[in-house]
Amino acid sequence: MIEFLLQTLNKVDLDPRTFKLRAREEVIPYVPLLPNKIDQDHFENVIAEALKTTKDAVHFEVERCIELAQNNTQQQMERETYIPPAESGINKMEPTDRKKSLLTFLLGAVEVLEGQVADKVRSKILEFTNLSEEELLSAVSVSSKAEVIFKAEKFIAEQPKRLFEAEVVHSLNQLYQLVVKRDLNQAKEEQRKAELEGDSTKAEILLKQVSELQKRLQIEPVSVEDVFIVKT
Repeated sequence: MIEFLLQTLNKVDLDPRTFKLRAREEVIPYVPLLPNKIDQDHFENVIAEALKTTKDAVHFEVERCIELAQNNTQQQMERETYIPPAESGINKMEPTDRKKSLLTFLLGAVEVLEGQVADKVRSKILEFTNLSEEELLSAVSVSSKAEVIFKAEKFIAEQPKRLFEAEVVHSLNQLYQLVVKRDLNQAKEEQRKAELEGDSTKAEILLKQVSELQKRLQIEPVSVEDVFIVKT
């Protein structure tokens, strides 16, 4: 995606300064979405070479993007009011502020997206949270979701749509990671108890479960192509 965007910008007749500014706003925000530091380091070099600038300058802009995203997330969490409904399946999530924020954004995004794409996003949310359709509907407040819808529509109208698509995919992967981490911590705790109780059989089973969850934690199950390319 990053190389494609750089090539696309190169085909546009831009002066050097405009080219760098466009890359700053349209390409560099993708770097923090990469799953590991090795890839991030690689593409910082790729972008620096394309812009004929230093890697340090590109890295500074990457850090700026991360800081902006963190500030926006914090502001959103501070604005949210969230009361889990009684006996709701959302309790399966043991919701934290981050999980609530992700769910609010994704459920709002579903309302902005259309057709098969919206169905794919909703299906991934259900898969990752293990909630029913009814439980998902009551997972976040109507007002919080409405706020996301308003801001998402405004963002899409003003910014390249692919940036919104990338944020949806990134949020889905973050939700997956949080749920796997929750399950991993629970499995580790149960394994520790089994070992203290001298139940070697149960401890061995749980050790395999821990190992499997650790492997799952290393993957990102959703890509832009998975969600936003609709086959006809």
